[in-house]
Amino acid sequence: MSSARTHEGDATAAAARVRELRSRTGLTQEQLAARLGVSFATVNRWENGRSGMSPAVRRRFGDLEQETAAQRTSPGAPPVPFSSFVGREPEIAALTSLLPGSRLTSLVGPGGSGKTRLILEVLRRRPAGALRVVFVAMDLGMDLVGDPALASARVASALGIRDQPGVPAAVTVTQALAREPALLVLDGAEHVAGGVASLTTMVLGGAPEARVVVTSRCALDVPGEQVWPVPVLACPAPGAGAQEVASSDAVRLFATRAAERRPDFRITGELAQPVAELCRRLDGLPLAIELAASWVGTLSVGEILDHRFDLPEGDQHARTLHAVAESSHTMLAAGERAVLRDLSVLAGPFTLTDAAAITAVPPDRLVHSLRRLVNSSWLIARQDHDQSAYRMLDTLREYAAEQLTAAGGRPRARDRHGRHFAALAAASEQSLAGPERARWITALEQATADLEAALTWARETGEITAGLEMSTALCRWWLTTGRLAEGRRWLAAFTARADPRRGDAVVARAWSAAAMLAAENGDYQPAIELAARALRVFDSLGAVAAAAQAATVLGAAYRYQGEHAAALRYLELAVAHRRRLGDEAGVVAALNNVAMIAVDTGDFGRAQRLLEETLALKRALGHPRSVALNLVNLADVFLKTGQADRAAQALTEAADLGADLGDVQLTGAITCNQGDLARMRSDFTGAAGYYRRALECYRAAGNAHDVVLALCGLGRRCTTLASRAAAPGCSAKPRPWRSAWGTATGCRRSGPPSRRPVRPPGLSRRAA
Repeated sequence: MSSARTHEGDATAAAARVRELRSRTGLTQEQLAARLGVSFATVNRWENGRSGMSPAVRRRFGDLEQETAAQRTSPGAPPVPFSSFVGREPEIAALTSLLPGSRLTSLVGPGGSGKTRLILEVLRRRPAGALRVVFVAMDLGMDLVGDPALASARVASALGIRDQPGVPAAVTVTQALAREPALLVLDGAEHVAGGVASLTTMVLGGAPEARVVVTSRCALDVPGEQVWPVPVLACPAPGAGAQEVASSDAVRLFATRAAERRPDFRITGELAQPVAELCRRLDGLPLAIELAASWVGTLSVGEILDHRFDLPEGDQHARTLHAVAESSHTMLAAGERAVLRDLSVLAGPFTLTDAAAITAVPPDRLVHSLRRLVNSSWLIARQDHDQSAYRMLDTLREYAAEQLTAAGGRPRARDRHGRHFAALAAASEQSLAGPERARWITALEQATADLEAALTWARETGEITAGLEMSTALCRWWLTTGRLAEGRRWLAAFTARADPRRGDAVVARAWSAAAMLAAENGDYQPAIELAARALRVFDSLGAVAAAAQAATVLGAAYRYQGEHAAALRYLELAVAHRRRLGDEAGVVAALNNVAMIAVDTGDFGRAQRLLEETLALKRALGHPRSVALNLVNLADVFLKTGQADRAAQALTEAADLGADLGDVQLTGAITCNQGDLARMRSDFTGAAGYYRRALECYRAAGNAHDVVLALCGLGRRCTTLASRAAAPGCSAKPRPWRSAWGTATGCRRSGPPSRRPVRPPGLSRRAA
C-alpha cells in the first residue's frame, strides 16, 4: 500500500473516531483539543478527514476513548437518564415543533412535574445536524441559591471557556455562542432566576443563531420568552374501563416503575381502578407517582392507597408532592431517615466516601441505607468505573433539608460537609501536578457544586482559616480550569476577613495565590501588591520555598509591565532561594526566567548562554516538557539574532516532544514561533496559518498575553503584505487584552519578531 493511501486511511479512521467520541461525550472541538493538547484546527482537520493522528496522539486519544467508555459525560453534555421514558407523545411533538422557531423557550411547571426528563427526551429525538446541545444544571444546592454570579460562571464552565481579564463571564459566554451557536439548556433556573434572566437577555441580543431552553418553576419574564407550561400526566377519568386506565400516561408510568421493583407487576382488571385512583390522588405528578410506585415491592397497591394524604392548604401540586414525600419518608427506618437528612447538604453527585464523611456512618453500614434509599427512589445511583455515584433529585433534597432543619442537625451536617470538601481541596493541590492529574480534574469537576458550598459554609460560619486554606489549595484547580475570576473572588473574601494583624503563613499563602491568579488574569498592579506583601511574611518566617514562589510572581508581574530592572531583581532572588533549597529543577526554571529578561532587554548573548545551560540541565533531569519549553525559548533567541536554521532545528525537536505531552499552551508557543520563522523566510501564507493555529491554542488556554502575541504575528504579516483585510481585526487592539498590549511592542512595526513574555513556573506553562 502506498504512503498516500495509508495516510488517507489514517485520516478516514481518525474522522470516524473523533465524530463518535464527540457525539457520545458532548465535547466541542475546542474542548477535545484542550483535552489532547492540540489546536482546534487540528481537531477540525481530523474530523473533516484532512489529516490523521500521530502515534503519540493516537495513544492519548485511545486513553480518552477508554476513559469515556462508561458514558462519563463532560461538562455541558446532556445527562443520560437511567430509566425509560414513558408517554407524553403530544408534549414531545409540540415541543419538537416549537423549539426551532423560538429563541427562548421556558418549560414552566411545579417541582416533580417532569420538566427535565421531558426536555431530555425531546433532545434525544432531535434530528442529526441540529444545533449542538449544552446542558447546564442550575440546582446549586441549598446554600448557594440566589447567587446570580454563579449562573454565568456555571455556563462558561460547561462551554469550556476560561476567564478573560476584565470580561464578565456573561460576555464570554455570549461571544462563544456567537462564534459557535448552540442550544443552551439551563435546567432548574428558579434557583438563580435573576442571573439566568440577565444571561439569556445578553445571549439573545449578542448571539443571533443561539437558542436557549429553560426549565423552571416560574417564568423568567424577559422579552422574547416563549412560556410553555408543562402539564401533569393524563390520568384516567373515574369509571374509565380497564383498557383506558392501562393506556393513560400516569398509569403507564406507575406500572413501568412498579415493574422495576417487582418484575411480574401488571395492570390487571382487579388493579386497574386502585391504580387509577392512586394516580388521580397524586395529581398526575410524575415524581409523586414514581415515589409511590417504588414501594410496590414492599406494599400492595391497596396498602399504598391506604396511606391517606392529608393535604394542608396551599398550592395543589406542591401539597401533593409534599404529602407523597412525607408518606414515603415515614416508611423508611429511623437510621435511613437520619442518613437521608444529612445527605441533603450535598449539592451534587457524591460517592460512598463522601456520604460516610457527611453522615459519620461507617461505609460498611452506610451502604445498606444507601441501597434502601435507591430502591425507594430517594436517590439515583449510577456505576462510574469502579465505584457508584449517587444523586438526590432537587425537589426531594428540599424536603430532606426541611427535615434536617426541623431535627436541628443542619449546623453539624454542614460542618462535616465543609471539612470533608476542604480536605478534598487540600489533597488536590499537589495531585493536580502529579501523574493522576486527569483523574483529579474529573473528580473536582464532579464536586464543583459541593466545593462552592463548602466555601460558602466557611464564609458564613466565620471559619476563616479553613476558607483561606481551602481557597489557596484550589488555586491550581482554578488556574487549570480557567476560573480565574471565581478564584480571585473567594480569595479576596477570606483575606479581607482575616485579622489584619495576622502575619502567618496561611494568610501569606492566600495572598501569593491571589497574586498568581491576578497576574494570570492580566491585573498586574494588584498582583505586585499581594505578592510583595506575601514575600515580606515568608521572609520573616524563613519560608524559603514559599518566598521563591512569591518572588517569581513578582518578577513576572513586573516583567509584563515592562519594568525589567525590578523583574530581574525578583527573578534573581528566586534563583537564590531555589539554590538555597537545593531544588535543582526549581533552579533551572528560575534561570530560564532570568534568561527571558535578557531577551526582553536585547542581551541576546547572555540569553543564549543561559538557555543553552538550562537546556543541558533539563535534558539531564529528563523532563520532556521543560526541554520542549526551553527549546521554544531558545528558538526565540535564534530568530531574534537571525539564526533561522538553528531556530528551525530547535522548533522541530520541540514539536516532536510536544506531540507526546498533551499541552495546548506549549502547542501554541511552538506554532507561534514557527510563524515567526516562516515570516523570516518570507513564507507569509505559511506564517498566517501558524499564527492562526497559535491563536486557537492560546484562546483555548485562556492566556491573554500569548493571545496578543499571536494577534501581533497576524498583524505584522498583514502589514508586510499591505493587506490588512487578510486578517480582519488585526489592526485594532483587542479590548479584553488591552492591559497586556504594552508588553508586545513589536505589534506596531514590521521587522524582527518582538520580545515574547514567558511566564515562570506556577504562573503558567511557558517557562517551567
